[in-house]
Amino acid sequence: MTERLRSRARRLGALCAATVLLASAAHGQDISPRAERLPQHRGGIGVMQQGLYVCELPDPRAPSRGVVQQGTSFRITSASRYISDQGTGTYLRRGNTVVLSSGPRAGESYRIISDGFVRKVEDGAPGRLRCVRRAR
Repeated sequence: MTERLRSRARRLGALCAATVLLASAAHGQDISPRAERLPQHRGGIGVMQQGLYVCELPDPRAPSRGVVQQGTSFRITSASRYISDQGTGTYLRRGNTVVLSSGPRAGESYRIISDGFVRKVEDGAPGRLRCVRRAR
């Protein structure tokens, strides 16, 4: 096969792949690489209060107190960005659910309990890890 034919075959293959992806997107399918990792949400898009969210587990001796968990806290820095010990990324809030959608903690999900208070979602429900906004 000549180089010219190989080049045409590559272009035709790329065109076919693009057609399949565009057809999927046109039918409402999410074709992003992480689409299967992100849970479906209901509710309007919103933002979280900016500030440091310190994450903790209840103290076994006094459940009203918390024991801070290393490496789980994060800071909301703008309407769609967070920073943590692991690095920076973006988040998406839909209704009462927040998903860290990019960065080193992509796919983590939190349920908003009240202003400045979230719980990490585990097995589809709010879990024991709670994060409380401590500072702006």
